[in-house]
Amino acid sequence: MQKKILIIYHSGSGSTRTISEVLRDRLSNNYKVDMTKICPDFDYDELSYYDLVLLGYPTYYFKPSVSTLEFVDKLPIFKNMIRVFAFTTYGLYSGNSIRTLASMLLEKNAIIVGHAQIRGPASDGVLLLPSFFRLFFRYERKAKIKVDRIIGEIRGLLKNPGKISKIPLPRWYSSVTRLFSKQIHGIDYSSYKNNLKALEDRCTNCNICVDNCIRNCWTEGKDFPSINTSNCEFCLKCVHNCPTRAIIFTDKMKDSPRLNKSFYKKLKQKTF
Repeated sequence: MQKKILIIYHSGSGSTRTISEVLRDRLSNNYKVDMTKICPDFDYDELSYYDLVLLGYPTYYFKPSVSTLEFVDKLPIFKNMIRVFAFTTYGLYSGNSIRTLASMLLEKNAIIVGHAQIRGPASDGVLLLPSFFRLFFRYERKAKIKVDRIIGEIRGLLKNPGKISKIPLPRWYSSVTRLFSKQIHGIDYSSYKNNLKALEDRCTNCNICVDNCIRNCWTEGKDFPSINTSNCEFCLKCVHNCPTRAIIFTDKMKDSPRLNKSFYKKLKQKTF
């Protein structure tokens, strides 16, 4: 019988979505692969029907995205153990995000049997940093090699379906890096979300931001949309996918490059 894989992911600007699509396309040659986004109406019982669950998410500020944490928190306690391969995309540093996720999954009778971290363009870095520094936030050149390794590991897990938990060792320097980062920037990046706005002279009221926001932060308006940032996780999907670059959180980024669907389509063609 053909093994069944579920890829479930949350993606902000697009890095995790791109990796998920590549994994789906390559694994579909040998396995039955379904893929879906993390969403509020997800049927959690579906997870029990798969031989392996691939959970993909972005790391924001050294932690899994809020949408991912909420998804795992709402999982039921499974009667039969769920095997999970977790992969995260990150711009600068992934911290201990997979360890955080692993401890939450264990409470639901789900174990991480494999994991991977893949560097992607930093959704905030490309907007805030001078062009020279953006070189450090380009897509990891070894991304294809990492994807090859992930696929090889997944094949091994499906061939020998053991239940040995594989959790990365704690990175003791994570807290030091967080402190160092905050000292450099003088502000926690997440606080920038309170300055998110749509520029009236650029906004065409297309409502792409309203339709794309998984957390329902943007609201349709008569002339242009408005935002309530209380539930915002600062994924910057709205910023990067606005066709007129109307959404900003600082004047310095008005004409900065954007990580939109066109960018990731070209990147996928070149890298994979």
